Amino acid sequence: MGDHAVHTRSFASLCLAGLVSLTLGCVSVPAANQPKPAEAAEASRNVGIDHVVNGRVALGIRDLRHAMTVYPDDALTNMWLGQAYLLKGRLDDSLVHAERAVELDPMSHEARLNLSVINLHMGRYSEAVSHADLLVDDPTFASPWRALTNRGWGQLKQRQLTLARRSLEEALEYRPRYWPALLNLGILEQIEGDRLASLRYLEAVRELDPGSGAVAEANYRMAEAYVSLGHRERALHHLEEAIEASPHGRWGRQSREYLALLR
Repeated sequence: MGDHAVHTRSFASLCLAGLVSLTLGCVSVPAANQPKPAEAAEASRNVGIDHVVNGRVALGIRDLRHAMTVYPDDALTNMWLGQAYLLKGRLDDSLVHAERAVELDPMSHEARLNLSVINLHMGRYSEAVSHADLLVDDPTFASPWRALTNRGWGQLKQRQLTLARRSLEEALEYRPRYWPALLNLGILEQIEGDRLASLRYLEAVRELDPGSGAVAEANYRMAEAYVSLGHRERALHHLEEAIEASPHGRWGRQSREYLALLR
């Protein structure tokens, strides 16, 4: 989403004259020259977004919350605060701000996509699918494969496997190397018992190298498939790769436990 950081002159600089004469302090600034709430909140909001994008989530929440105290009705601030709370695992807070963002700006594709993702994390699969449907059906939405993948995962979690496959395969028609759709299809093939097809999708995820967490998950699920096929040594290899990719993450921890069982 890019670097949204914007550095503006601090409002405190308006008080500089007060160092010379108390009569020229901030009180003397005409109300008409003071920034509007939206403008006053913009700097904190954009610095907060920059923190979240670059992994400094706690700092991001601090700045975004400050922006909210100045101008609570900004859709972008609410959307990013919802995303930040999601990253912290604070799902209830995340949902509140994501819903508020859509309420404030119903035409924002990113706000609705974000709300769909949060609903998936909360296990509210039918709600997630409903929001994704609106984006899929919107011809102005520039990246339908993202909404299709969200919809497919929500359908999969509701055991609507035929619908899920259709959504995920359609996502790949738009973007053949979109790793979340490939990963979800790998999981779907495992559920339906086609382990060889699952391995092909999961291997494609590994080759794309989308990040440590996704690579670790793909390796873990490949290990499960190889165990089912009777290839224990291959399974051990993929568990070791998962641990190496994400030693402290969820899939690294699960791989370490699974490895101990197999040995």
